[in-house]
Amino acid sequence: MLASNIHGNMIDDQPASRANFFVGLIETELIRHGIQVELDTFDHLRGSDFKTYVNRLKSAHIRGVICIYGLQEMEELNRKLADSGFYVLDIRNEQSSNATINTIWYDNYLVGRIAAGFLVENSHRNICCIASDLGLEWEKERISAFEDMIRAADGEIRGSVLRLPSPSAEGKRECWEAIGRNAVDRLLQIGNISAAFCVNDGIAAGLCRELQRRKLNVPGDISVIGCDNDYTYWDLGLSTVSLECLRLGTVAADIMNKCLRGERDSVLTSAIKIPPLLIPRKTVRKLGS
Repeated sequence: MLASNIHGNMIDDQPASRANFFVGLIETELIRHGIQVELDTFDHLRGSDFKTYVNRLKSAHIRGVICIYGLQEMEELNRKLADSGFYVLDIRNEQSSNATINTIWYDNYLVGRIAAGFLVENSHRNICCIASDLGLEWEKERISAFEDMIRAADGEIRGSVLRLPSPSAEGKRECWEAIGRNAVDRLLQIGNISAAFCVNDGIAAGLCRELQRRKLNVPGDISVIGCDNDYTYWDLGLSTVSLECLRLGTVAADIMNKCLRGERDSVLTSAIKIPPLLIPRKTVRKLGS
């Protein structure tokens, strides 16, 4: 039986994250293709000697690796795995710099346009974008989309951008939430903000929780939208923009299936872009309603 191996660095410690949700979808599709699946975590990989790890994969007859939202250091590991003869598929929220590995990603500029545009469609005219000061490429693209939308509005929409320091350069969930919490004072100082566009769901969650702690209502006082669908099962019902999950699962499984069955030439060795999808929930309200 053909075997594949799915690696997701967020599987074990973030059970409600989009990575874990994608793992289930991809695993189901791979099994449907008759492919055996073994799950692993990034933390386990980090602590392993690479040669020992490769030998373990080969002894288990594993020939393919799918990396789901790996950290920056996964790029080097993916390259090594590819050089060692494994078929590697990288799923990430920005285009990989490694042109030799199949990558599924989504257009962060479009993510920003959809998220900010949803606030405008709901009659918000004074919007703040909240991000970190890390200067990450995907953040820059989402902020750029927001700023372009404000400029195109020709004065009809007021927009401001807050870039707040992160407690850590690693970008872990608790760090993003801390940025959201720390943004509240600055947000209130600006005044008259009716909505916040957060460049990811961690910031949005931290912002919502701190607003609620201060007895402010979301979305009654401030509407909030995030990106990436990291808080799928959160009680508050965070509005967000994310990958079209079902399509991602189908595409990822199809690529790996073809590679493992010797049909690699029929798969583009390049970036495959999946369109983002608006997921409106409860944290955005239409002004005047």
